[in-house]
Amino acid sequence: MHRPGMRVPSSPAPDDAQGTATRRIRRGLVGLAAAAVLMTACQPSPGPNPAIKLAANPFPAHLVPNPNVPGDPDRGRELFSDTKFYPGGGCGFCHTFPSISNGTFPGAPNLNNVSLRPTLAGETIQNSPATMKAWIMDPPNVKPNARMPKLNVSDQEAQDLVAFIFSQPYNAIGH
Repeated sequence: MHRPGMRVPSSPAPDDAQGTATRRIRRGLVGLAAAAVLMTACQPSPGPNPAIKLAANPFPAHLVPNPNVPGDPDRGRELFSDTKFYPGGGCGFCHTFPSISNGTFPGAPNLNNVSLRPTLAGETIQNSPATMKAWIMDPPNVKPNARMPKLNVSDQEAQDLVAFIFSQPYNAIGH
């Protein structure tokens, strides 16, 4: 508000270095304020950021067992990758199994939903938990000239591997 006799400060002359700096600072502050208002107004709605891709946990903490197959499917899952059976990755060195391994041995079958197949070993034997256990323990004894070697798996280890393989349809393994 201006009153008669009151001195009004004059704007600095355009050549004045201090005045130029002040104007630059004011313009910068106005620009920052405008940017802050725009950024606040343009925020996405709360929720997950679609630019961030998180890998799903491939397995539940504990697998749901097949009610008709004895053994521990969680222990079988651990055994599947145990290098004591086969160096370089256990069963997964040869066989592909969803979310666990991409086997590299030519001709070794993909084990995705193998428990739902009617036969094993190149369609030569009926598939059941008992025949799969026998196969895991001693493939050449079940099918002469089998390409899968005997891996010296104990009875309990074979049972747990079968429980794991037969639990696949009951769990979201690889889906």
